[in-house]
Amino acid sequence: SIGDLPMEETYRTLFLTYGYFHRSLKMQARHDLQLLQKIASDPGHREAAQALTALIKTQKTRLGELTSVNDEGATENAEESSAISISRRVS
Repeated sequence: SIGDLPMEETYRTLFLTYGYFHRSLKMQARHDLQLLQKIASDPGHREAAQALTALIKTQKTRLGELTSVNDEGATENAEESSAISISRRVS
């Protein structure tokens, strides 16, 4: 059991498990994004098209693939944007 392992080995196991979890989650998000991008929405159903666009944007943000323009006009990826947003809220 984990309680019987030395502390260093426990941290190593935790680190490896987290790495596996993170890679698995990212692979699933990429797969979900590919499926979302294959969906064709009817332009006549505006709400459905907007919902699909929002879902695709959310997946890209989760993957750090979405770029945006911040207040200063510089381009940043979603991970940078998240970090900036958090720091702005804190200060």
